[in-house]
Amino acid sequence: MIMNYYEIKHSAPRGLRKNKSKRQLTPAAVIIFFAIETVLFLTFGSIIQLRLGLTGVAITELGMLVLAVGFALLYRTDIRTVFPLHRPRLIGLAGAAVLWFAAILASMLVNLFLVYFFPVPYQMLGEEDSLFHSVPFLLQILIVAILPAVCEEALHRGVMQNGIGNRVKNVTALSIIMGGIFAVFHLYPIKYPGMLILGGMMSYILAVTGNMVYSSFVHFLNNFISLVVGQITGVLLFPALCMRAAGSISEGAAAADNSVTFQYIGVSFMAIGIFIPILLYTGVYLLKRAEAPVRPAFVPKDIKHPVRNRIIMPTVLIFAFGLLITFV
Repeated sequence: MIMNYYEIKHSAPRGLRKNKSKRQLTPAAVIIFFAIETVLFLTFGSIIQLRLGLTGVAITELGMLVLAVGFALLYRTDIRTVFPLHRPRLIGLAGAAVLWFAAILASMLVNLFLVYFFPVPYQMLGEEDSLFHSVPFLLQILIVAILPAVCEEALHRGVMQNGIGNRVKNVTALSIIMGGIFAVFHLYPIKYPGMLILGGMMSYILAVTGNMVYSSFVHFLNNFISLVVGQITGVLLFPALCMRAAGSISEGAAAADNSVTFQYIGVSFMAIGIFIPILLYTGVYLLKRAEAPVRPAFVPKDIKHPVRNRIIMPTVLIFAFGLLITFV
């Protein structure tokens, strides 16, 4: 019998570590925990941040980590299952970076539509960044890139994904649900599309590899690159970066009313979107090659027309869609 990649992955010795005597997190339990933590973040977290500034941001991040670990311990679940941390491989980190870049491109395209239908004052997007730019760059890296990659991942890819994943077995459905939760947590509607795509991608990476180090690496990479770009452009956060990029595009495309045109959106799909399928395919392959017990082939023989169905056809559809809306 031919086993697919996921069956092979779950048959690896790593999967045998699960302690059957431990309680499993349930969707209801983690959703209640998420609601309580969100309320605490909005109340006490906001007060701490207002009073202590950047130090308060670090405290709330660490508090998120303490609550996530504490909840898992009190629930008497298997910590190694909730927080699956294993030594990563370099090729796996490369695959995670490729998938992150695909998420960046997809988010920028989605945000172009958002800017077209819901124009926003782009100058407001950088206001929340002034606090971070007032401290040394190394401290910015610690608070903006490192702490969220550890603390927020413990909540979202740790507690939340483990609990919901115990009920939702489909990887795609799980990724979409987790992306939505990740977006809602950030409580800023203009960031939702970018956060949904990024959160969904990180959840997919964890579901495929069973290793939270890769999703944490993507979280760190995303915030760190945004931070570096922010030193040059003045825009710090990933969704704001995409929105500001869309705003810059709109200034050249339609300077009269500062709106994104359908023609520019179509050209962007044809020029940028066509790279997303090959990036997704390559990133997933690199992750599988890093984590699968048996090295997979780039073009599997047991899957019918993988390149045509997963790269060529999606690329053609994206190009055709861009061509269509260009001449609407």
